[in-house]
Amino acid sequence: MSKTHIPADVRRDLWVLSGGRCEFRGCNMPIDHNFLTGQRVVLGEFCHIIGDSEQGPRGDKARSAGLARDPGNLILCCARCHKTIDERKLEAEYSEARLQSMKRDHEQHVQRLYDATNVKRSVPFIVTGRVNRTFTSIPTNAARAAVLRKTDYTRFPSHAEEVIDLNHIPCTEDAPLYWQTVKQYIDDTINTLLRRVADRETHHLDIFAIAQIPALSYIGALIGDRVPVTVHQPQRGPLDKWDWPTNPATPSPTFTYTFPEGKVEELAVIFSISGVVRPEDVTRALPGVSLSTFTVPTPSTSLVDSEEVQHNFVKAWRAFQAELHQRYGRLAKLHVLPALPASLAVEMGRCVLPKVIPQIQMWDFVKGNFVPALSW
Repeated sequence: MSKTHIPADVRRDLWVLSGGRCEFRGCNMPIDHNFLTGQRVVLGEFCHIIGDSEQGPRGDKARSAGLARDPGNLILCCARCHKTIDERKLEAEYSEARLQSMKRDHEQHVQRLYDATNVKRSVPFIVTGRVNRTFTSIPTNAARAAVLRKTDYTRFPSHAEEVIDLNHIPCTEDAPLYWQTVKQYIDDTINTLLRRVADRETHHLDIFAIAQIPALSYIGALIGDRVPVTVHQPQRGPLDKWDWPTNPATPSPTFTYTFPEGKVEELAVIFSISGVVRPEDVTRALPGVSLSTFTVPTPSTSLVDSEEVQHNFVKAWRAFQAELHQRYGRLAKLHVLPALPASLAVEMGRCVLPKVIPQIQMWDFVKGNFVPALSW
């Protein structure tokens, strides 16, 4: 560890530049208090990128003395990360270039926070649940970081996030009471969020959701259009899961739909967006019910790669409901048999027009057959 005395003004400037957080990439630990106990205690240490002596980590005979008190050569770290950086056997891994990159990226991030103007507050709303009986998770820090990046620091996510975790529902979707249990849990859990919206404590929601489609659509229906919402779509690949791809497909896919002829009081709509739903599977579950389709030319799990795709879906879904009402008047019930990406499942529920469709019955595909899921 360094024995160089760092002047007070340099220490102050580094604290400001770092935002009081460890600058080691991926750590970001607050260094003005113990995060476990909440007690105020200084945990930050000033780490030299070029060692302050020739014998120190990354020491340089020609430069060490001159850079010993240079703020551009100091990176603020927690004790754990400082020890890691200065470990002799790891010196090659934590090179000057790599540490300068960490310092630059962290301080630029903090500066963007300082420079942000016309900032809006948002509440992250995280929904997780089993998909194909596999547990899912969404780290809250990843969700908050995605909001900042995608809005260029014009929308700030609250640390009082709302969470619905359906992973631990004590039965699987083939159990008779599964969907009843899911619905009751959602109703009980979402009440706090809906109160915050009703009391105007929440002015924007950023929704991050990975769960079964019927649950996502039901949650969307409960939220409705009472508050501005951004629904984030998880992406496949090694990069940041919640960021839009840099090169989305162009043009955006066209959503098309069909209607049956004649008088219809009860209709089944097949959403073939993330995959193809076979009509024969639907007629086996709903014999005698008229069928409608809502699809794209090439259904795909990676279809939603930009906000434009989401906007086009919402526009088409609203147009579908308007034409449905024009053709048949007010339906008794609409059955939904969905193959939908997560964000579109939420938007589908959010944009249902109750005056046109008074009752929705969602279906789930279980072991080769459609079974009734949630209804509202």
